[in-house]
Amino acid sequence: GWYVDDVAITTAGGCQVTGTPTAPIATATATATQCGTGPSWSVGPTYTPGVYVVQGGVNPSNGDFYVAGGQDATNIPYANVNRFNPATNTFSPLAPLPVAVGQAAVGVTGTKMYVAGGYASTGAVTSTLQIYDVASNAWSFGASMPAAVEAGAGVIHNNKFYVIGGDDFTNVVSSNYVYDIAAGTWSTGASLPAGRSNLNGTAVGNYIYVVGGVIGAGFEADDALLRYDPAANTWTTLTPMGVAGYGNYAGVSPYEGGSKLFVLAGGDTGFQPIDRTRIYDIATDTWSEGPQELEPRMAHAQGTLLDGRIIVVAGYSGSSAYETSNILLPGTACVTPSPVPPSRHASRRPQRSSVNGCTIRRGVRSRCGCAVMVLPSSRTKPMSLTTSAQFQPW
Repeated sequence: GWYVDDVAITTAGGCQVTGTPTAPIATATATATQCGTGPSWSVGPTYTPGVYVVQGGVNPSNGDFYVAGGQDATNIPYANVNRFNPATNTFSPLAPLPVAVGQAAVGVTGTKMYVAGGYASTGAVTSTLQIYDVASNAWSFGASMPAAVEAGAGVIHNNKFYVIGGDDFTNVVSSNYVYDIAAGTWSTGASLPAGRSNLNGTAVGNYIYVVGGVIGAGFEADDALLRYDPAANTWTTLTPMGVAGYGNYAGVSPYEGGSKLFVLAGGDTGFQPIDRTRIYDIATDTWSEGPQELEPRMAHAQGTLLDGRIIVVAGYSGSSAYETSNILLPGTACVTPSPVPPSRHASRRPQRSSVNGCTIRRGVRSRCGCAVMVLPSSRTKPMSLTTSAQFQPW
């Protein structure tokens, strides 16, 4: 636009043009880059009774986190089932399991929760599949697994429920049992590269990841990370966690939108946990150190809530079962805000001038016969014109 900016223009006809000063043209205002904070832990609600060797899962429909079963420090299985509501930050009890179990594999969908196998109150490992209906708050039984298993990883992926690894109370197993939710039947997927128990898993994208556990005849803690491709029915061994001697009942869940995995490192062979966490970058197959947990924890339930927070519930301290839960708050990234745009009206509003008392605006002829032009606001150089002049900007 063109503006008169405190100028005086004398024309050949003797008309005096005076200008009204304009405000400076508004410019975009830049805002400095602001760096966020890293992830941090906060104390969650109490979970009672205290249990360990327990699993849970996030309902993708309502966002609640469900936890089923577990054992107390004397290894008595529990039938307790609880639901965590992220909006109210509270646990509420649900209908109990028909069969009390600890070390069961758990998977949750939008309408059901599946609890397979585990150590039962009879003192034996079971093959039972217990199915919870979210809408009716009631339990039923599904087809039993092909074999009795405890301490396997429970994972939901593409409308199938996987129970991977575990043990039969005496030996670690490498089995991969697949429950087709629609058909209500079990099949067998590719076995783990070797027997592995006390492990947990999660699904991200097209793959299933299982982490940690114990291996061999001595049930030695191991920090391995393995990836299963259900489409190809194959396993791949990835870079281990980097916490040699730990990994027993480690916990894992998706992190940062599924681009990473968040892992609590678990315990050693003697069931002594550490408070270290590890973050796995899926794209680069590399690990980094995560924020230290508030307390050493293993054999807990873990899940990533729909808002990106991670909840860890119950578990084992090395001497007793926890009644605590902790919640990881995601960090905030560094951001550079966009410049604040100038006001459209401030930058384009033309200013009026007067010529011998005649009010004029851009490039019009006044009643006194003077041709006038409006100069850019940055031009303050006086000039003389004639009524026939052709006006050009400097």
